[in-house]
Amino acid sequence: MLYVVLCFSLLVFNVALIAVFGGTIGGVIDVPSVFVVASTFFMVLLSSGGLRDFFVGLRIAVSKKEYPALQIARSETAVSLVMQAVPASAGMVIFLCLSMLLSIWKDTGSFGPVMALALLSLFYSGELVFFLLFVKNSLKRKKSLCRKERLPNREIVLSKVPCIPYFSFVCFFPVLFFLLSIGDTFLLSNYMDSLSERIPLMCVFVVFLPYIALLLGRSFVPYMNALSCGFKRRNSLSPAKLSEARAALNFAMLVRFSGTSSAAILMSIGTLSTLESAEQAIVSFSYPLFLLSIPFALSLLHLPLRARIENALLSYQYPA
Repeated sequence: MLYVVLCFSLLVFNVALIAVFGGTIGGVIDVPSVFVVASTFFMVLLSSGGLRDFFVGLRIAVSKKEYPALQIARSETAVSLVMQAVPASAGMVIFLCLSMLLSIWKDTGSFGPVMALALLSLFYSGELVFFLLFVKNSLKRKKSLCRKERLPNREIVLSKVPCIPYFSFVCFFPVLFFLLSIGDTFLLSNYMDSLSERIPLMCVFVVFLPYIALLLGRSFVPYMNALSCGFKRRNSLSPAKLSEARAALNFAMLVRFSGTSSAAILMSIGTLSTLESAEQAIVSFSYPLFLLSIPFALSLLHLPLRARIENALLSYQYPA
């Protein structure tokens, strides 16, 4: 209860700080930013099958009752998923908004809504993660008090969560990008026409480089097994193969982040070496920023899969 009061006090302090520096209380409320954070929150939980586990985890964190070890562990996984997915969505939006600002830098009237979307998405996600730190710590402490029992070696059937929620989550992304594009933003402006010329180069770092790294690291098959966990209704894998699939997902996300960061730096160096005017530089630097938003978006597709795999491994580690 004390931690809840602390979180609420921090929120009030932050809002008051905005008002002190000349802002308004109403300026903290932004519908597109709330939509981005809330939709990511619910969609990742639905697609991973952890929506119920998340809210049960909130109850476990403040309850003095004893709960099964498996339920505590599953709730911890759901809370961790939100703590990773919400900042990832904020990171995606921030880089997209920065890219938009550089592409429409002459239209200063559009700066306010775009910056509000970027900064308030980060603010909402930060407040949510700060609150969930207490929940995760409480769940981890209660899980450590439970005795872990190993079940006999057997295959795990990943069939409790059907593929339809994850498929819906994949289809949700075009809707999210469309809603973020209402007005003079990147999808409904001439920016995408010039951006399309650089899409082949971006695909090298976003698609081909991770796959080549997976092949060289002998992780391509585990990675495909991980992807199949989202689109197949039934998927029987041994605990060892599930662990390999989880490691392959983590490796693919790491390669995408490092690869796109390197590509953004190279694109920036190329822009500086061929710089002819300040106007050209402003627009050209928007392309690396757009590239940096892609791994955040793809990580949102990988995190629910990893949560499903972790829940399957938990059912092997803890008795039901």
